[in-house]
Amino acid sequence: MNSPATPENEYEPEIFYENNSVSGVVIQTPKMETANPAASQKPAGPSYEGRVDYFDLNMSVNGWALNLGDTEAPVTLELWADDLLLGNCETGLARPDVLNAFKCEGFPGYAFEGDILARARSYQEINPGVVFSIRPAQSTFLLKFTNSTPTAGSESIDDDEPESGADLTLLGRLSALESEAHGLYGIPVRADSCVGFIEAMARDENNLVWVIGWMQRDGMVDRPVIIQDDTKYAGGFVYTLFNRPDLPAEAAGFVGVLQTDWQPSAETTPIFFIQIGTGRHLRAVSPVNIVPKSTLVSYARPHWQTAESKYTLGLKQLVAQSQSWDILPEDYSAERMAVEEIQVIPKFGCFVTGWAISPTKTLDTLHLRAGQTVMSCDPSVITFKPRPDLATLLPNADDVLQRAGFSAFFEGDIDDADIGDLRLKIAYTDRTALNFQISPKQVRKINHSGAAARLQNIYPTIMAEPFFPRMAKALRRLDKLRARNITVLHAAPTSHALVFAAPRSQSDIYLMFAGIREHVNRLDKDTGVVILASSDEFRANIVFHFNELKAFTNHPVSLVFIEDVRLAAYAVPAVLEKHIQARTFVFVASSSYLSPAGWAAASQARDGLTFLDIRNPVQLSAPGQASFGCFAWNVPGLKAYLDRTDTPAGGLDSLPPAEKLMTLAKRVPDAANALFVASPSPLLHAINSRFES
Repeated sequence: MNSPATPENEYEPEIFYENNSVSGVVIQTPKMETANPAASQKPAGPSYEGRVDYFDLNMSVNGWALNLGDTEAPVTLELWADDLLLGNCETGLARPDVLNAFKCEGFPGYAFEGDILARARSYQEINPGVVFSIRPAQSTFLLKFTNSTPTAGSESIDDDEPESGADLTLLGRLSALESEAHGLYGIPVRADSCVGFIEAMARDENNLVWVIGWMQRDGMVDRPVIIQDDTKYAGGFVYTLFNRPDLPAEAAGFVGVLQTDWQPSAETTPIFFIQIGTGRHLRAVSPVNIVPKSTLVSYARPHWQTAESKYTLGLKQLVAQSQSWDILPEDYSAERMAVEEIQVIPKFGCFVTGWAISPTKTLDTLHLRAGQTVMSCDPSVITFKPRPDLATLLPNADDVLQRAGFSAFFEGDIDDADIGDLRLKIAYTDRTALNFQISPKQVRKINHSGAAARLQNIYPTIMAEPFFPRMAKALRRLDKLRARNITVLHAAPTSHALVFAAPRSQSDIYLMFAGIREHVNRLDKDTGVVILASSDEFRANIVFHFNELKAFTNHPVSLVFIEDVRLAAYAVPAVLEKHIQARTFVFVASSSYLSPAGWAAASQARDGLTFLDIRNPVQLSAPGQASFGCFAWNVPGLKAYLDRTDTPAGGLDSLPPAEKLMTLAKRVPDAANALFVASPSPLLHAINSRFES
């Protein structure tokens, strides 16, 4: 878009443009030769330059003219209607802008008024197809119109426009008009003839200014405009007219759109010059009435059918254009939609379920906007479902209702701050769209792998979807991050820590504390006990037994709460490094407990990674298995491993240790027993199936 006018070009007249466009003049451009062939045999006459700046037979016809050979000499100008001379006048009015441009002296301004205009009006009534022209006396030079006018073959305001792509045609016209207005900055503007008011305006997300109001009819429905506010701005203005009972016949209501760099503000009083070089202008009501676009569209909607403009269809399509994210009034179109649920996986994407119906349009694709971030849905992962429950909204449309329900996936990050500004767009094949504001109440966050099971209600075969591998990796990362949310109830520093993840049943909690009380006082003096527990319904039980343990032993004991005890191993580095100052540790998951051999090794296992093999209670004769359910290591080693490794969802012990680790680690046989044998869900198994250690 163009920049506002600068002071240095404000008073330079428009004299170098051969094809300036309409600015409100209702006459026709002359269709006559600008030179007589016979004249070439005569001595050369004066050389002229000039323009018609304003042509209104009810008010004035004025402009400027110069004899370039003698700029101070008056120029006699003639007004012609077809081949009839209506009258003449001489230049003699001040036009400092012209003098400055031509670096000359004189009074080049002129004006036809009074009886001459009366004769012109009478001739026009008898001859509606009249062609008016203005020329110097005894010359074939024709003055050009600063704002060119519709010719005899041009379109009227009622001409049809193409049904497809009318909005694109309109946008192209707006850009052309704005460019022309930029070229008209230098023409002086005088606010001496108000011809209407802008009663409300709204700026949309495409930086277009929508306006409604009224104006005197002059046959025009598009024009370049100059907006005078804090400075001058160029703009393109396209609109449609409609009858209003509160207005006389010579006036009409309008709804239209401005393309301009000017920004509406309730603190200013802008003037919209709709016929450059004259005082004809629109004013905004004071204070400027800035409304939401939906409010303006609601007002305009009843008038579309009776509107008088070739741009009516384009304006309607522009309102619902697929590039817009504006929320339109519910009754604006026959299309309806709703979002019923949205599931968000942070740093990955979201899943949306809802429905959409249209009696005539075909859905093309879906888009989601979170704040200023726009995400598009891959059409290949959109799932449609029958929704017979919507028959009351769209009766006798069983074929439409068969595909009315939808599920869609959008890949991208949604910040917490943007959850309050989520909009879903349904784009149709005809390039229109329908937008829906999603309430934050409909949003559910999936912060760990365990909550991902509800996604199977949206995509029953989610494990087969093309986005699943990326989703699995995002869930594994979330599980690791979730374990960092810790709350310390009591911390007692120690050099070597036995870390127990508390089970989630009262009986197993009791057995864990009973085993600790039995062995704790036999541990080395530099060894302490750390309990990691979930702050859930068993919290009171944990706190009770912990206080008893603290009173029972002189060894350091600590209690730390985490969000999910399954992920306790991921919390070990942060807890021990920041709160316990331990460098080495033994970790026992909530599904295991130490055997006598394990307790004997607990204080001594301080030399690198050591797996305390866990025996299966169902297969007592089988040898124990190495697992991250019970292992000893140092804090720097585990921290580095977690930082650089794609660890499994559901806890570090969800998968067996990698072969590479097994070759490096020590093992203590029969050091622990399993309380139960965990059986991961098919979804968790699939999430970890591409785990890379």
